[in-house]
Amino acid sequence: MKTTSIHPFPRALRLALLMLTLVPALSQASTPRSVVHDELKVFTDPGKLPMFETKVRGETVKLPLQHTHVDVEITAGIARVEVTQTYKNLYKRPIEALYTFPLPMNSAVNRMQMVIGDRTIEAQIKERKEARAIYEKAKAQGHTASLLEQERPNIFSQSVANIAPETDIDIVVSYVQSLTYANHQWEFVFPMVVGPRFIPPGHQDGPGTQSYQRLRPLILGQGERPGHDISMNLAVFSGSEIQNFVVPTHDVTGKSHTDGSLRLTLSKHDRIPNRDFIFKYQTASALPEVSVLTHREENDGYFGLTLVPPLPLKTAPTPNSREFIFVVDVSGSMNGVPLNMCKDAMREALSQIRADDTFNVLTFAGQTKKAFATPRRASEHNIQEAIATIDRLRAGGGTMMANAIREALNPDTETERERYVFFMTDGYVGNEKQIFSRTQNFITTLEERGQKARVFGFGVGSSVNRHLLNGLSEAGQGITFYASTRQDPAQGVREFFRTLEQPFLSNISLEFEGLAIADMEPQVIPDLLAGRPLEILGRFEKPGQGKLHIHGILRGREHTISLPVILPGTSFRHGALKTRWARARLHSLSRQAWTSSSDKLKQEITELGLAHNLVTAYTSFVAVDSSAQMDGADSLTIEQPTHLAEGLNPHTAGNRRRSAPMPRMFHQKGTKVIQNNLMGSAATGSRGAPVPEAEVSKLALDGQVKLARPSKVLSPMTPRYPPLKYFVQTRGGLKRHVIIKSLKKSLKEAPRCVLSSLEKGPKAGQGLEITVNRHGRVVSVTIVAPGKSQKSDHCIRSFFEGIRFPPSSSGRSTQVLLRIKSPLKL
Repeated sequence: MKTTSIHPFPRALRLALLMLTLVPALSQASTPRSVVHDELKVFTDPGKLPMFETKVRGETVKLPLQHTHVDVEITAGIARVEVTQTYKNLYKRPIEALYTFPLPMNSAVNRMQMVIGDRTIEAQIKERKEARAIYEKAKAQGHTASLLEQERPNIFSQSVANIAPETDIDIVVSYVQSLTYANHQWEFVFPMVVGPRFIPPGHQDGPGTQSYQRLRPLILGQGERPGHDISMNLAVFSGSEIQNFVVPTHDVTGKSHTDGSLRLTLSKHDRIPNRDFIFKYQTASALPEVSVLTHREENDGYFGLTLVPPLPLKTAPTPNSREFIFVVDVSGSMNGVPLNMCKDAMREALSQIRADDTFNVLTFAGQTKKAFATPRRASEHNIQEAIATIDRLRAGGGTMMANAIREALNPDTETERERYVFFMTDGYVGNEKQIFSRTQNFITTLEERGQKARVFGFGVGSSVNRHLLNGLSEAGQGITFYASTRQDPAQGVREFFRTLEQPFLSNISLEFEGLAIADMEPQVIPDLLAGRPLEILGRFEKPGQGKLHIHGILRGREHTISLPVILPGTSFRHGALKTRWARARLHSLSRQAWTSSSDKLKQEITELGLAHNLVTAYTSFVAVDSSAQMDGADSLTIEQPTHLAEGLNPHTAGNRRRSAPMPRMFHQKGTKVIQNNLMGSAATGSRGAPVPEAEVSKLALDGQVKLARPSKVLSPMTPRYPPLKYFVQTRGGLKRHVIIKSLKKSLKEAPRCVLSSLEKGPKAGQGLEITVNRHGRVVSVTIVAPGKSQKSDHCIRSFFEGIRFPPSSSGRSTQVLLRIKSPLKL
C-alpha cells in the first residue's frame, strides 16, 4: 500500500490523525479503495474484528455458542417468537455450556426443544428444584440434557450438559408476547444482551435466583468479541395496509406489501447482539376505542378487552399545580454515553416546564444528592442553575436506587401540588422487589394524606432493564418512556409532557351486565392515559350476551362507556388468549410478592406455571436425551461470555470480566480444576487426574491484523512526525470529511490527558471503534489494543463519547474502524 508524507502538525491535529476512528459493529469484506484528506491517504481494509479462540490440549477451538436465530410472527398485536441457540463442541471431550440471556419482560415462555441431529426432545415443565435435580442426574450419568431457568422475568439461564465432541445442539425456546401500542404505533422489542445488575450490600436475591453471578454475565475485555452472532426474520400480518415502519436500532432489509403483510431480515453486517432490537409500525386503520376478543375450548373460555383513548384529545392544558422531581442515575453503569443522554434529556425537560411549576433535580449512586434543598419555582435563574449542576455530573459507584425513591416521594413534604417524579436510569439493579414495594407504599401513604403523586420511568441506554422500569411506573401509577442509544432522548421527554397535558380516566371499574366473568387481570386497574391502551384479560365459563359498562373519573366528573359483548360457545380464532391470561395472572401474583413472600403465594405461582406450561421463578423446562451416554466425569464446563452492551464502559459498568491473563490451577474436592481466564468458570479434569497447565493457553485473536514492529517513542518536541499506515473500514450515513471536520473542532478543546497519551508514542494496532447514531451522538467507544493505564483509556473514551457530529441526512448510523498498522522508519 502507498503512503504519503505528513507535514508537521500541531499536537491536537496529530492526535486527530492518530485516533481518527469511528465504529464498526461487524465489518464485511470489501474492495480496498483510497480516500485522500489533508494530505493523508487512508485505505480501507476488508479484515474482520477479533473473535476469541482458546486452546485446550493443543486444540484451537471457539466458544460453544455459535449462533442465535430469531423467528418472529406478529398478528393482531401478538408476537409469537422462536429463539434457536446453536451450540457446537469443538473439543475432543464432552462439554457443559452455561449461558445467560434476556427475553422480553412480558413474554410467556411456553415451550423448549432440544434438537440433536435428527432427534428432537421436547422439554418438560417441572418445579424448579425437581428440574435441576433431573438435569444434574442426567449430567452425572453422561446423558445430554438442557435446563432453562428464570432468574428474573427478563433474564434466563440456559445450561446444556454433555454436548458430545464435534456435535451441534440446537436449543429452541418459544414464547408469546403482547406488543406495546402507543400513539397509534405498535412496538416490538427483542432484547439481545443482559446489562449487569447491582444488588445493594445485605440485600437478598429475589425468588428463583440461585447465583448472583447470573445477574452479572461474564464479558471479555476491551475490543474483544465472544464470536457468536444473531440473525432474525420478522413477519407482520396486519388486517390493513402498513403505512410506515422504522427500526431505529438496526439495519434491516425487506418491505411492506399492500395486503397488510411485511417481512424484514436483520442485515448481515449488523449481527452483533449488543443492544435491543426495536421495531415500530403503523397501520392504515387505528385501533377501535373499545374491542373484545374471545377464545373458548370446551368449558374453558378467555376474553381480552382493549380500551384505546383517542389521541390527541383536543382540550386545554391541565390547569393543576405541578411539582416535578427529576431523578438522574449517576452510578457506574451510566458512565459515558447513558449519562450524556440524560443530560440532553434534562435540558429538554427543563425547557418544557411551565413558569408556575416547581422542580428539583436529584441524583443517586452510592448516595442521593439534591440540586436544591427544596423544590424551586421554574424561573430562568433557577433553571440555569440546575443546568449548570447537570453539566457537572459525573458517573461512578453503586446503584442505591431505593434511597432515591425515599427522597423523591418523601411523604413529609407538605405540598398541594401534584407531584410528578421522572426517573432517568438504565435500571441495572437486582433488588427490583424492594424498589417496587417502596414506591407503592409511598404512593399509598401520599394518597391517604390527600396528596397526589405519580412516578414515570425513563429508560436510557441500549439494553435497559425494562422489568425494573415498567414495574417502577406501575407501582407509581405512571407509564414508562424509553430512549435507546440509537434514538434521541429529547423525543421521549416531549412525549412525557404531551401525556401530562391530556386528561386521565382514573378510578376505573368494570361492570358486566348479564355475563358470568371471573379472574380478571390486572386485578388493580391502572388509569387510562392518552394514547396508551389498557388491556384487561379474563375467563368465562358460559357463553352469553350482555353489556360491559366502563366507569371512571374524567376531569373530576364521572364518565361511563357502555358497549354490547358476545361471549361465544366455541371460538378458536384467538388461541393465544389462554397463554396471555396466564402470563397476566402470573404478573398479578408477582406483584403481590412485592410485599409478601408466603409459601401459599409461591405455591400459586408454581401451580400456574405447571398448569399452563410456563417458565416462572419456581418452574423450569428440562430435557434429557437418554439415547447415548458419555463419560460425564471428563466434561469441561464453559460459561459463555456475552457482548458488552453498547454504550457501557467496561471499567465502571459492573460486569464480571475475565481475570488474570494466564490460567490459575487449584484443587477442589480432590479434583484438578483449571480456572479458565476467558470463561471465568471451571474446566474440570477427569477423575481428579492432574491436568497440565500447558493445556490451557492464552487467548488468541481470530483475524487480527498482522502488525509491523513498533517504532521508537517520539518526544512531543520532535519537529517532524513519521507518516502512519491506517487500515480503515467504514459504513453508514456521515461522510469522512464531515467526521474529520467535527473531530478537528472538538480537538481544539481536548483535555490534557487525551493529548498526553500521544506523547508516549503510537502503538501498533492501536485504534478505536466508535458508533455514531443518526442524531450525531456517539453511542459506543471501544479501544482496540487498549493501553496498560485504565485512567488513560477512560479519558480517551470520555472525550470521544462527548463529541457531537451532525445528524445523518440518510437516517443511518455511522460506523468506521481505523487501526494504526505501524509508523514508517525514520
